[in-house]
Amino acid sequence: MVLDMPDLATELCQNPVDWGSTGYIATIYKGAVYFWNPEKKTGFTYLDQKVKHCIKWNQAGTQLGVSLAYGSKFAILDFRQQKITAVTNFCLCNISLELKRCEMCCIEWTSSKFLITGCSRGTICLWSSHDLKMINGRKGHHSKIIKMSLSCKEKYLVTIGSDNIVMVWSYPRLEELKEFNLNITPTRAIAWHPWKESLLAIGDVKCFYILNVQSDNVLRSSSIEGCWIHNLTFNPRSGELLLSIFDNNEEASYLRVMRNLDTVVDDIRCNEDIIISLLWDSTGTKLGTVSTDEYFCIWSFFGKSTKLEKKYLNKERKGLGHIPSVNNFCHTIR
Repeated sequence: MVLDMPDLATELCQNPVDWGSTGYIATIYKGAVYFWNPEKKTGFTYLDQKVKHCIKWNQAGTQLGVSLAYGSKFAILDFRQQKITAVTNFCLCNISLELKRCEMCCIEWTSSKFLITGCSRGTICLWSSHDLKMINGRKGHHSKIIKMSLSCKEKYLVTIGSDNIVMVWSYPRLEELKEFNLNITPTRAIAWHPWKESLLAIGDVKCFYILNVQSDNVLRSSSIEGCWIHNLTFNPRSGELLLSIFDNNEEASYLRVMRNLDTVVDDIRCNEDIIISLLWDSTGTKLGTVSTDEYFCIWSFFGKSTKLEKKYLNKERKGLGHIPSVNNFCHTIR
């Protein structure tokens, strides 16, 4: 299925699309929030407040965190009531009145109904979703935060900024644990493994790394010559790593599924434009890709194989200790 999203904001520091656990895709168009359910073929629009370039569903799919168009305001949009229930124009970086207000670039929800925001000045803040009271905050990056993500059991938070730096934080204390410098340019390519708490994937232009943040053991993939990794994510069911790659020679995007650092399971040429976002539905069997040509494409990740899909829906999930070698890693990532 292909959905047309005209005038979609596709800059690196903007997050204008998200797929909620109730099946609704939310996106921003000219300040309004549009909702669409591809299974039910139903949708509607929220127009009361002008939303800017960042939205994020909570884990229940009942509320959206949204950045508003004026100053550093962001708000909670209740999906069922179709109204704003809380709003704030404060950020930790705006304590000085001499500074121009920042913008909220990315939002992450916790399972305990808190929100974490990243702003255009590199500050992260923790908020209560009830009244948007700030609980904690830290200055981290030197410029805009592009993307943030909590690990599966919410012990760690990772952020990536336009300053080419990846930072790992403890949660909820928001204390910096690790810092990594990317080689050339920032991307959206960071992702936690869906059930192995300390396993983090980081994309860096022509290669990707798998890091165990507990043991500091880092595994590096082989170089992908002539290509650029723009995003990556783990499938929440199979644990396979999905890469969004742009081939500079062919001027086309590929979706590449990796079983481990060296084994390609699938490689599909899918677009002539850059894929900037990778989103999963609530079942982990459907993939949504957002590209710079303003299209949202929905893919069946396991294809037509119901046996393969059932295999991973019923798969036992085991924990991970350290990763002493590539051979051991090949066994554990799946």
